Amino acid sequence: MHFNKGYMSKLDQKQAVLLNFTANTYHWGCYGTSLELWTSLVERGYYVEMVNMREIHLLRPSPQNVNDFDQPEFGIALLKANPRIYHLLLSADLVFVNGEGTLHGASQGAINLLYLMYIAKINFKKPVHLVNGSFFPSDDGEPHPELDQLYGHVARVLDHVVPRETQSKAVLKRLGIETVQGFDCLPRFIHRHGLLNSHVFAPTIVVAGGVSLTKEQTLKFGQALAKVNTAGARLLFLTGAKAMVNAEDAHIFEALRSVFPSIARVDAQSMREWLDVMRHAACVVTARFHHTLAAVSLGTPCMVFPSNTPKTNASMKMLGMNRVLDIQQDLEAMVINIELALAQKLPSLEMDRINSVLHMAAQNFVGLDADPASVL
Repeated sequence: MHFNKGYMSKLDQKQAVLLNFTANTYHWGCYGTSLELWTSLVERGYYVEMVNMREIHLLRPSPQNVNDFDQPEFGIALLKANPRIYHLLLSADLVFVNGEGTLHGASQGAINLLYLMYIAKINFKKPVHLVNGSFFPSDDGEPHPELDQLYGHVARVLDHVVPRETQSKAVLKRLGIETVQGFDCLPRFIHRHGLLNSHVFAPTIVVAGGVSLTKEQTLKFGQALAKVNTAGARLLFLTGAKAMVNAEDAHIFEALRSVFPSIARVDAQSMREWLDVMRHAACVVTARFHHTLAAVSLGTPCMVFPSNTPKTNASMKMLGMNRVLDIQQDLEAMVINIELALAQKLPSLEMDRINSVLHMAAQNFVGLDADPASVL
């Protein structure tokens, strides 16, 4: 038998454990950014095992305070209760952590992910890279003595930290942690598939929800949408995920429909459909981080409201966008911008801005063993 050199190189193939894999949950933007991480690791010669975001959120027992992080009895109990994670960390050559939007506040998911990163480094002695994520001990990015201590305790031991926007980088710097400025991998995924700046105008307004929208805010938003001159145009609410779609979209859609009955819901069944809905539109209006990044990468004009942390505002500044609106104060401006978009008078983002963040997104993979020329 004859084997090519590429096949034989598998004799030395290394294992990467990708923690906080989100491709099969929440919404399709998570799918795109996680698949880009997975694909880029495979391109660099790793075989990849994943620990799903849901596994991390449901991990038990869960640390109750910073003292548990260095308590051997607690670590033994957790690993005995989670043998799959124990064996993955034991065999890993690299622990690659998808931070995404998980690391904020004192949520169960954030604390569990911090703990797994910490024991991967301290107890298992593995190289640990935290990439593609935001980093907010407090949701507003302001100092918080207890949470700053916990987040900093973990981040200081990691080998490589690549925050996806400038506000997280500033938080990490405040905690004394040197980082490399990165960006979210969703634009890189869209670029990989040849869809950058592929917008095709259609008289459609695409609305996507937001993790922090209250019912009162949603109703005001819907009432403002009802003022838009939509003659000849469609209004679509975009949702969908590979599995386990987020809970808030259904409530947001029903609230919007109560004041704007003609709005239609699209439950995207694939990443392709999710992107196509935003690609064939006049504009996208959203308080979701990844929907915003998808729209601007596709070249679709976009109106953006803040999310649950400063991540969206910081990312939009990196992109040179001045359209982050306040949902309490800027609804009239939103109406004006939607009508401009329907008249094809609202410009999309300049592509040199996208090229700049694509370069930053490549920083997520700096320091890995191989860097093939074919990689984006």
